[in-house]
Amino acid sequence: DDKKQIMTSRSFGEMVEDIDDLKEAITYFCTRWWEKLRKQGSRASTLSVFIKSNKYREDLSQYWQSFSVTFPVPTDNTFELINGAFIWLEKIFRKWIKYKKAWILLWWLESWDFQQVTLFWEQSDPGKKKLMETLDRLNSKHWSGTMMFASQWFDNKWWMRCDNKSPMYMHRWNCVPECR
Repeated sequence: DDKKQIMTSRSFGEMVEDIDDLKEAITYFCTRWWEKLRKQGSRASTLSVFIKSNKYREDLSQYWQSFSVTFPVPTDNTFELINGAFIWLEKIFRKWIKYKKAWILLWWLESWDFQQVTLFWEQSDPGKKKLMETLDRLNSKHWSGTMMFASQWFDNKWWMRCDNKSPMYMHRWNCVPECR
């Protein structure tokens, strides 16, 4: 059963003030979800990105903004997704805000078996499709993140803190307590 929309949401480990840090986070989200979208055999027509400040910090300026990008033809190309996201992120970004959370939503998903075209639709470049397949293959063969986009090179400032995370007894053998 294919998904009709895909969303990911993350609170940042530290509040983010720099647009480059926000771009790193958005690139990471987009890359991960676009891999899943291609694995499902789908394409998305619309991408929505949301950014917001820390609502619990009343001493700071509050800000919440979102944008949506609708592609002329549904796509599964990560380059197109990131490019569209960056254009709009630069328009809604405010320098004086400390951001705490971002999320993306991919919607109007459709299967590769069906393709609605427009009057001015051009056949997509087969080289781009092969490039995306190669990136997916390398990342699934080795580990996700083997091949990254330049804007994805992160310094972990925005990465979620996991200091107080509970062990995963049910998922990882090395977390299971040993009896002697």
